[in-house]
Amino acid sequence: MAKPPSARRIKGVNVVGLARFLRARRKTTPLGHLSESAEALLEERILASEWYPFVPFLEIVQLTYKEVLGESEAKALEMGTAGGIQALGSYHKGFVRQNDPVGTLQLMRTAWPMYFDFGELSLEVESPRSAVFTLHGYDDVTPGHAGLIVGWHVASLIVSGAKNAKAQVLARPWVTAPRLSHRLSF
Repeated sequence: MAKPPSARRIKGVNVVGLARFLRARRKTTPLGHLSESAEALLEERILASEWYPFVPFLEIVQLTYKEVLGESEAKALEMGTAGGIQALGSYHKGFVRQNDPVGTLQLMRTAWPMYFDFGELSLEVESPRSAVFTLHGYDDVTPGHAGLIVGWHVASLIVSGAKNAKAQVLARPWVTAPRLSHRLSF
């Protein structure tokens, strides 16, 4: 049985870049209302290796998705890819196998519980240049967070040296599908 949102936690590494981005943006552009807990998380000094409550993080993601990205799934994917390239090219490079895209994707699957204390990624390798991730136990994933997740997987391929890394979302739980599923080709 899936954990309810109020019982979920995430690692700070998920928050650091987004909080920095929104704090900078706030200096020039007003942002919508955040709950007290989301506001506190946004302003807190986030430690990448610490666990934080999921609900305020998701609220920050949703605010970004709505107000900054214009509710664009494509822009959420771009944002996730950019953040993933930065993280996986530096402090998380241990999750990347150079010139081994499939090995890198397998590491993304096993890395999930290091960042989220809920949900599970399954990986089906379809061919030497294609694989499908399905996210179980997080069937209420939002479009904004899904874009960041899928973008991170695209980034892992790019950083590993894969050429022409692309993602195709196959199933969207916010529409009708039971869980998030996406194909990566490279």
